[in-house]
Amino acid sequence: MQQSTVQNGIQDVVVVKDMLTIPKSPLLPDQQLTLSFIVENKDKLMNVKNVRIDMFNAPTIRNSGGTLCNLYVASGYTPCAINVGTCVGAEPPPPNVQVTPSQQRYCMPDQCGSGGANEPAACVILPGEEKPITFTLMTPSSADIKNIKTETKINFKATYEFDGSLNYIVSAISADEILKRQRSGDKATLFTTKSYGSGPVQIDVELQGAPYILSGNNPINPDQPETVMFFTIQNRGSGTLVNSQIDSGKMQIIFPPELEIVNGKYSEQFLCTDITDINGQRTLCTNTGNVDSTGKKVSDGVIPLYKDQSRSSLRFTVKLKQPLNEPFRSLQITSTVNYNYELRDYVDLTINPFQNV
Repeated sequence: MQQSTVQNGIQDVVVVKDMLTIPKSPLLPDQQLTLSFIVENKDKLMNVKNVRIDMFNAPTIRNSGGTLCNLYVASGYTPCAINVGTCVGAEPPPPNVQVTPSQQRYCMPDQCGSGGANEPAACVILPGEEKPITFTLMTPSSADIKNIKTETKINFKATYEFDGSLNYIVSAISADEILKRQRSGDKATLFTTKSYGSGPVQIDVELQGAPYILSGNNPINPDQPETVMFFTIQNRGSGTLVNSQIDSGKMQIIFPPELEIVNGKYSEQFLCTDITDINGQRTLCTNTGNVDSTGKKVSDGVIPLYKDQSRSSLRFTVKLKQPLNEPFRSLQITSTVNYNYELRDYVDLTINPFQNV
């Protein structure tokens, strides 16, 4: 058995680099500050979609209008109405109304935002493109920091959407061929190939037991032997998968016309249906969840990751629909996954009031 692995593209398709503050730290109070960095798509073939830059933590730092970056109030209420330079406090929520943090941001990038109020929309980064990101900020006033030298951080994250894929070529072999090879003392020359697409989240698959699918030849029992496949999802990048999960409906597996899924013997996260196109009747399995025989929902389809790997059993039992007429045949199984990925970084700043050493 020969097995080859092909890694197409790279795992860390997005990198954040060349972080710079102008002026450089240390800084004076009430000083305009520009934070800039580059977000690069290192993949040469695929777009990076829905790129969002979010400064989620910047204590004491303000935007150019003087509003604190970290200002949060109850959702749905105006936190700060600017009227001729006067900042009016937030209106308190009505009684018995749950207070939740606002998603509104006050220190926003010049592009690739989250699409909120007065905020740039998410952007697309083309293959090989570098996207410069700039925040225009203000350091705290001397009164804010009580004229004390202050160390602070600016934390930000870059979130993007990407598609991972796997092409798996596996051999099916006739039982007669195995017997012939054993009698002659030869080995059957079989091969499997795993081709991984770009991206930090990778799909993998393994067969339980023998590394091939067996075709039976018993005329008394024409039903074909069963083969168990285990799929896993792994985070191999330097960032994190948003919510540490693959959302419902975001993963698909397509089995070739020669294979069928054994009824009831596949992962409860998936729903499998037959599709017919130019390539024949194939089986499409999607992680949309499943129901039991009574119609009760037993899974919502979400695939959680623990320690950067799926731990739930993504198990599929398959078999050939018909016995092979050839000695062996190679079959292709394809799988895709759509996900949101997050990179975090920060810069250190020192605010040093004049003549304070």
